[in-house]
Amino acid sequence: MEAIRIMISNPRPALVVLVAVPCLTTIIWWTISYLAFPLRKYPGPFRADWTNWWRFFLVRSGSYHLAIKKLHDNRGPVVRIGPNTLDIDYPELSKTFYGTDGKWKKTEFYQNNSAIVNG
Repeated sequence: MEAIRIMISNPRPALVVLVAVPCLTTIIWWTISYLAFPLRKYPGPFRADWTNWWRFFLVRSGSYHLAIKKLHDNRGPVVRIGPNTLDIDYPELSKTFYGTDGKWKKTEFYQNNSAIVNG
């Protein structure tokens, strides 16, 4: 019962724990995920390692295509543009990536653009 009176009379330690523990857990989780992630080896802007927001703001400003061109000019044909996204500048691979033979798995976006013949 004494512990309850202490917590009620001074709620600050409990508040610190309620705020600090989730914040520290999140920072530790992000750091471990970043260090263990296989796409980390590809070059790209530092912000792209953590979030897609920088790309969102580039698209909104209308300068996305210029930034991607500059990234490829400075860092090579494969650059990381998001936490889970690579941009590949190999025009000869476009038929391989975008082919319909089923070798590369496509998202639902491409299924909506596909014509169905005979069922």
